[in-house]
Amino acid sequence: MIDITDNPTGTVNVTLNDCGVPQYEIIENVAWDNIHFNKEMEELARKTSAVCFGTLAQRSILSRNTIRKFLNTVPDSCIKIFDINLRQNFYSNSIIKESLEIANILKLNDDEMHILADLDNMKEMSEQEICLKLKEQFSLDIVILTKGTEGSFVFSGNEISFLPTPKVYVVDTVGAGDAFTAAFTVAYLNGKSINEAHESAVKVSAFVCQQQGGMPRY
Repeated sequence: MIDITDNPTGTVNVTLNDCGVPQYEIIENVAWDNIHFNKEMEELARKTSAVCFGTLAQRSILSRNTIRKFLNTVPDSCIKIFDINLRQNFYSNSIIKESLEIANILKLNDDEMHILADLDNMKEMSEQEICLKLKEQFSLDIVILTKGTEGSFVFSGNEISFLPTPKVYVVDTVGAGDAFTAAFTVAYLNGKSINEAHESAVKVSAFVCQQQGGMPRY
């Protein structure tokens, strides 16, 4: 789907702090900074049921334009999940807002929530107020907020789902957020209720935290 370039494969140097929380050094000028929109990608977009995108892969103009073309090509029924994924300095207020206008689901964690609040003059608002404001302002169907050991929220319609984080022995948290998003999306696509999809996401994310690496065998 992606043109082969002379750029190296994407690399992220990950270290864990004393609490097991990952710290990232994301290498620039790699292959995913040079994604070209081609015929195969267009064909895939036209039959896509759900697509997840963030800010990080939009740091280069070329890849950003390709992502936008893909999102503009998917069917109207496609679920577009904006996993905001704010890393280092690879984002801007304009990219965030443009992405929110495209998405129908927003997923963010509490650290990203505080950055977003600083960018958009929402520092005096509570986390729930910020989520509800974003949901209304950008006509989002769902807003998902994960808060590490403090649990997670899903805001949908007039419904708020909260689930505590299971108490498990944490090996590392790499991939836990992506696992949460993937499990929620699969359950949601399969017709599960918001609460059922939320429960699935929490269980899968907790399992990943107990394994070494971000892609364990399930």
